[in-house]
Amino acid sequence: MTDADTAPEKAATKRKAPPNYSHVLTTLYTAQPGAKHPAPLKTAVFPPALLQRLQRAWASNPNARSRYLPTSALRQLVQQIEPTVVAVSGSLDGAGPWLFALRSPDDDLPLQLAVEAWATSTVAPHQGDIDWPGLIKDAFPLD
Repeated sequence: MTDADTAPEKAATKRKAPPNYSHVLTTLYTAQPGAKHPAPLKTAVFPPALLQRLQRAWASNPNARSRYLPTSALRQLVQQIEPTVVAVSGSLDGAGPWLFALRSPDDDLPLQLAVEAWATSTVAPHQGDIDWPGLIKDAFPLD
């Protein structure tokens, strides 16, 4: 028997490819108009002194594609690292709350580490001589 003779048999026993889902629909819940969330949320603004330093660092970043701080990476980090956080605003300007949480965090260290990772990798990777951990530690705890 040659390979040519066994080719139809191999084709007949070949498994079907798994289904390919090009669109996944997730469950979505919407609030009724005028409804209120029964859980009181704790809020905090981003530290203003740290914000000014980050804005200067971003302005000097040669890879900056916008004049606005890239907050999406910080939002994703904080939401993944702190379980009590419900939402993180993309606006750090202090005009409104930055963090919305079910309760105050037990320890600010996870938030400090998230801000430090964001500052050193995204905002100011070109400023290796800056003591970001010290600056961030001095700006916390959040009010």
